[in-house]
Amino acid sequence: MKKFKKILCFVIPFMILLGICFGGVLPLAVREERKLDIRNFLADESGASSAPKSQKGGAIFLEEGATYTMNGGTISNNSNVYGGAIYISNKASFTMTGGTIEKNTATYGGAIYVASGGKCIISGGTIKNNSANVAPAIYVEDGGTLTIGTGAEILDNEIIREKPLVEISEDTTLLGATVNMGGTPSTSNVYLHTAKFGTYPQTYVGNDMNAILEEWYSSSHPTSQKTYEIGDKTWEAYAYTDGEIYARGENNIYNPQNVNYQFKDGTEVPTDNSILWFKVEPINWFILNYDKWQAGEEQMELFSEIALTGNIPYSINGKVSWENSNMRQWLNEKFYEQAFTTAEKNLIIGTQNHTNGFTSDYDNIEPSDTLDNVYLMDDQTIQSGMFGEVDGQSYNSARACGISDFCMSNYSYPQNNGMGYVSYGDNICFVQLLRSFSGNNGGYATIYCVASYGIIDPFVFSPGFDEKFGGIRPVLHLNI
Repeated sequence: MKKFKKILCFVIPFMILLGICFGGVLPLAVREERKLDIRNFLADESGASSAPKSQKGGAIFLEEGATYTMNGGTISNNSNVYGGAIYISNKASFTMTGGTIEKNTATYGGAIYVASGGKCIISGGTIKNNSANVAPAIYVEDGGTLTIGTGAEILDNEIIREKPLVEISEDTTLLGATVNMGGTPSTSNVYLHTAKFGTYPQTYVGNDMNAILEEWYSSSHPTSQKTYEIGDKTWEAYAYTDGEIYARGENNIYNPQNVNYQFKDGTEVPTDNSILWFKVEPINWFILNYDKWQAGEEQMELFSEIALTGNIPYSINGKVSWENSNMRQWLNEKFYEQAFTTAEKNLIIGTQNHTNGFTSDYDNIEPSDTLDNVYLMDDQTIQSGMFGEVDGQSYNSARACGISDFCMSNYSYPQNNGMGYVSYGDNICFVQLLRSFSGNNGGYATIYCVASYGIIDPFVFSPGFDEKFGGIRPVLHLNI
């Protein structure tokens, strides 16, 4: 919890100023507009000191030692992480005698961010209608200086309320898909509450926006915010000027059916290695035990609503168990680090899993115990309870799931022959990988999968078998 500077609260009782947060600041005189907490921000508290230059100042970035005076005009409709309009570095100085700074947004300092050692003088002009998660008008680090004269107006700046780490739906969503088997449509009739938790690249931006982002990338040379490692491919994420994060990488389609796959918006998926952009969005999860979680009997269990990616090799040269698999390592290291913030990871609790497997010689062994932060569903769970057989049929549409645009561009592919996924367009993931093994087949391990129509199928890890096309649908538990 951030501490209040009590001395400022007593010595400067006018700190009911709209949208300014201070750390080591001695302002002169300001108008009393509306209440704002006076908080002490350490120089590295926001993370700006280690952040790339591209995240600082939506319109103006003042390098160390630079000076800038604003006598008039308007700076508006800009966005960045630190300083929606202006970022003032150490030993840099900004003076405002007139003009307007308005309608800018940021995470820290909707209008202006003053770093430690920076100097900001507001003797005139207007700062209004800016917004930020912290300090909607001006954010000042400890060691920064802010001076505000009586001729300045700072009004109607608003705090952007933080979204909860987990957003739980009030309504329920149909689990699974509408599966057309033998001409008879079938649905699961199971409705579950959902949650938004973590983020991942998912939706293709469309051809027009793809061209805009690629031009911006080529001309601006932005700094990558995050790297998504998907098998042998990497995708770099960048903060665009609209405040959204987009992932850029090389299309990696797998098209054994030789058909024209389409993204969610109807755009045809390229068949070459074109550079594509995908929006980084909250991950939607089904809450599998909502009632028991509400009653305090169990920790929340989440199952991804759609397959998020493919292109992750399960085995190493066909020799594999869940415990030593490349898949388990990727989920608990790469995906875990890339999809969740530190605060989100603090909510994830390890799950003790029992999974059958094989030695390197493929002799059957007892199920191994693993502690996993993120894992795949096993064959027993996916065939019981809400996922169990219906009317004696071997398939259950509750097991089927959609496939994200990003997943299709990462070696997994959809099944789209008369099966319409209810809540994610018309694409159903052709194969979902499970973590369970079904036995020894000709000297090769056999893994269980969920086929597109909701039946459990074994896939043999024989020479030439490419398990990377399997869609990945994670499971995890939260302590909330």
